[in-house]
Amino acid sequence: IPNIKLLNFIKELKVKGFPIVLISSSSEEKVKKDLEKLKEYISFDKIYTKETFSKSVSKDWDMVIKEYRAKFMVYIGNDYDEDIIHNDKVISILSGHFFTELKKNGFLEERGK
Repeated sequence: IPNIKLLNFIKELKVKGFPIVLISSSSEEKVKKDLEKLKEYISFDKIYTKETFSKSVSKDWDMVIKEYRAKFMVYIGNDYDEDIIHNDKVISILSGHFFTELKKNGFLEERGK
């Protein structure tokens, strides 16, 4: 079972009208496979993968912020090397525990598989 507290928090944000966007450096194929296992827990308004988004490109972050007419964005990541976002409008939160639990319980595959 994934981190239910975090999933419930994200669901509550969605209920309150906040857009929930998934941004992953994984392939579209892997993301779809992982999300299939989570579909009963969470849904996303939009999904970006390595084919459509680069976390290291500031204008990609600006594009998402502009699309949702937001003043800023909160980004929850799991990788210190790639999830500290260098954009003044993006607040990065690292939550390795959440992703470790997903992986431990069989919801995520290892990178490169």
